[in-house]
Amino acid sequence: MISTFNPNARTCLIGAALLAALAAACAHAVPLRRPVPQPFVRTVTLYGHQLEVHLATLGSGREPLLVFATGDGGWRGYDLDTYRHLVSWGYPVAGFSAPEYIKYLRGEDETTTPVRLATDYKLMVELARRELRLAADTPVILVGVSRGAGLSVVAAGQRLLQPELAGVLAVALTREEEHVRFRRRRSSTATGESLMLQTYEYLPNLEAVPLEVIQSTNDNYVTAAEARELFGRDSEHRRLIPIESKNHSFSDAREELYAAMEQSLTWLRRRN
Repeated sequence: MISTFNPNARTCLIGAALLAALAAACAHAVPLRRPVPQPFVRTVTLYGHQLEVHLATLGSGREPLLVFATGDGGWRGYDLDTYRHLVSWGYPVAGFSAPEYIKYLRGEDETTTPVRLATDYKLMVELARRELRLAADTPVILVGVSRGAGLSVVAAGQRLLQPELAGVLAVALTREEEHVRFRRRRSSTATGESLMLQTYEYLPNLEAVPLEVIQSTNDNYVTAAEARELFGRDSEHRRLIPIESKNHSFSDAREELYAAMEQSLTWLRRRN
């Protein structure tokens, strides 16, 4: 079920909060190529709650739709700066906060399954195409940072969503996604145990989807060298890009990160 906000005071307050968060990060933000419009907010109903989806575009309507998932920081700091860079490159962008999404998941452990996650993404894609007035066949690239990278990879591995996808760009991909679980069958009749999803082991599910992973050489969770061992060799439709940086958030290499992300999006577009 999808609902929308009419222009009102709540929308204005959300926009003001986003601008304030951006201002707080300006001291460390990489300058935008061009000014971007203030995003407008619509909501999609998931698990009985309204998840905010932030929408903006500068494009001509011919670019792929980017569905952006933040890291655990949500709509502030580098995550917000990353969102605005995506828009400044001319793409229509629909973004959501990974921690906001997770807090609405069912159960005390706040977990979902790959199929449910892909279904949630599909609802957000439908919302974004309609609200941004995009063609029904506009291809989609999933973009995620840290937690959002894991969610993007998991959703892209499901056949339900794959017909919509032109690719996935995962930045700072961690080894596992603890908020997504699946059941391993012990026999044809047994339900099996519930297991935490291991993201790199899951990558064969994306065989038909172009994928690019960008990883810091000194990532606090998975270094670029460790990611290479888990990822394997590059191929025509799959690449891993290391960036020399001191940490998981690329705090000392944001310009290099944004340059690599822009090149990655161009590369993904050419795979289709």
